[in-house]
Amino acid sequence: MSVHDASNQQLYHFAEEQATPDPYLTPEYTATHRGKGTSIIIDNGSSYCRMGWAGDEKPAIVFRNAVARSRGKRGESDQVCVGNDISSVEAVRSSLRTQFDRCLVSNYSVQEQLLDYGFAHLGLHRQSAIRHPVVITEPVCNPGYCRGQMSELLFEAYDVPAVAYGVDALFGAHRGSVEQLGRPLEEGLVVSCGHCTCRILPVLQGRLDATHCKRINLGGVNVVAYLNRLLQLSRPPLLPHLTLTRAQEMVHAHCYLATDYSAELQEWGSGSRAGDVRLAQLPYSPSLATPLLVDAAGREAKDRQRRERAREQLLKVNQRKREEKIAEFEEELERLLAVQTEREQLDAEEYSLLLEQAGFPTHEALLSATQAVQSSLETEQQRLASLLQKLSAPDLGSEAVSEEWLQSLRERQKELLEQRRQRRASRQELGKRRSAASQNRMRIISQLAEEAAVGKRSKRSKEDTFGMNDDDWNVYRAISRDTGGSDSEREDIELADIKKVLDKHDPGYMRAQALPTGEVGGGGSVASLYQLPLGIERFR
Repeated sequence: MSVHDASNQQLYHFAEEQATPDPYLTPEYTATHRGKGTSIIIDNGSSYCRMGWAGDEKPAIVFRNAVARSRGKRGESDQVCVGNDISSVEAVRSSLRTQFDRCLVSNYSVQEQLLDYGFAHLGLHRQSAIRHPVVITEPVCNPGYCRGQMSELLFEAYDVPAVAYGVDALFGAHRGSVEQLGRPLEEGLVVSCGHCTCRILPVLQGRLDATHCKRINLGGVNVVAYLNRLLQLSRPPLLPHLTLTRAQEMVHAHCYLATDYSAELQEWGSGSRAGDVRLAQLPYSPSLATPLLVDAAGREAKDRQRRERAREQLLKVNQRKREEKIAEFEEELERLLAVQTEREQLDAEEYSLLLEQAGFPTHEALLSATQAVQSSLETEQQRLASLLQKLSAPDLGSEAVSEEWLQSLRERQKELLEQRRQRRASRQELGKRRSAASQNRMRIISQLAEEAAVGKRSKRSKEDTFGMNDDDWNVYRAISRDTGGSDSEREDIELADIKKVLDKHDPGYMRAQALPTGEVGGGGSVASLYQLPLGIERFR
């Protein structure tokens, strides 16, 4: 991680580096190391593997310690990419495999594939056996089973003449002590911050005190994942663009270790570290990628069409139910009217028998039921007419609003936010002793103190009359720490109401306001919609 500086804010563009396949170093091996028994050094890290020859200043090859398998086409076998043959990690992240479980080697088939890759690119791919001793790193207190499996792999599969194991952190501590102190490390604590774990290794009398080693199951991969999660939660519209690879690049380029975490948070919260904000430009294509602001209108139109189709379908279902009820009421009304017409043709006894068969005790009950059915039929017919009218009318969705009214709300929102920004800037100015606002405040306070002292000496009045004169409140406002008032509850309510209306009628504008377009390299352009500010995330 790099130490932060207070330089002016600059726009950072992602390198988007892709791994290139390693060359086969056969000529170098033939000319320099063949037949000489030079040891091969393997730094078998949980993120990257480094392989080279003893005596060289730097490794001959460095590649990602991972294997990716992708499905082949129909009739073809699956394709396996190893190390730097994986050009884009994000494209195959779901199928990415490594030989490690935390920091221990557990998948020896993957380990063999990676050793094949490394030995081949060192120039040994034409050799029947590896006729060179191997020095390979392993985790602290590596279980005997894991070491035995690794030894078996090296001896049986590659026929190496000898194998030596060591801890990478102790190798580095030994070399650093020799270079800086001129002697090997005798006593000290070696802190190893790895990809998956962190370890504390005590060294006593030049040897590792293995009984007091400590391991924490947190490493660089957790730092990268946490930063990526923070950015995803704070910038939901940019979620598809925030990948672990870009988060790792931001960790290496912008993040630092805070020596005092609480003090650092206070400095950032006070606004004094605004100049240390870093702005990262996410890649985008103006011709192909639809900007977030324009895309919001398209999504709103699709949502409106979907709502209209659902509304029309629901109205048709209700129409069918109303028509079925109307048919039932009409059939019932026709039956009741037919019973009433039989009264004129039948005598009283026969009509009473007909009423009994129809389920009515008296003629008045028949008339009452007929009136109820007629009333229900009219109600259903009115409801059906209203339903047909709704079905023929388009759905406005919500009350129509004018663009002028929405523009006035946008301007009022900007005005309120600008007033808040100015008040906060004034409060920050008062916190500085040499600012004009702070000096003016102290001058007024000193004048009031002199007047109070003169009043006491003259003993003109022993009563506290402050506030009886309107000028006293003008003085209070002049020396008020907020210099212009604090954020009122009325403003909060007004801003919330404006936000609610704009969220409903102009979601694209509110989505653009939520993105980092404004004071931090904004400008409202398409590029600004894809800019990512890094503040306290740099050390969180």
